[in-house]
Amino acid sequence: TNSSPLRGGTWHQSHAVVFDGCVWGKSSEEEVTSICARWVDKHIIGLELCPFAAPARRATRFRVSSAPSVDTFLQEFDEELRLLAGTLREEKAATTLFILPPRAAGDWHVFMEEYYQAAQEEVSRAGLSESIQLVPFHPDSTYSDFPDDCADYALRSPFPT
Repeated sequence: TNSSPLRGGTWHQSHAVVFDGCVWGKSSEEEVTSICARWVDKHIIGLELCPFAAPARRATRFRVSSAPSVDTFLQEFDEELRLLAGTLREEKAATTLFILPPRAAGDWHVFMEEYYQAAQEEVSRAGLSESIQLVPFHPDSTYSDFPDDCADYALRSPFPT
């Protein structure tokens, strides 16, 4: 078993059992948000993986989705997209971490090919491609031929995000 805090260790595996049953199982929205907020603070900001994360942190929204499918996800995503578009009109910077249930988007390839692709298409359809950037994070994120390539850990998160 991999002992990384992002894969099979502290967060991902320790919460896998909790998600039996319904979409988020026994975990509350607050617990999921707290886990992701700690990940942002410790890994993204703490390791300086993104120069924009620290200044945007106070205004970062965490949206915990209950979507069991891509279609339901798109309904929730459209709501968030409208909210982000509103902040653009007000010339405010905004960041949302849209957290998906592992039961729906737990597989890295499904996450990228279905959820991420659908979200990209919605941003484009809304005419916001120049203003809104989507960055996918996933517990099993990999762009390498090697499963434990260190570079992949920059995009590994506790939940599909």
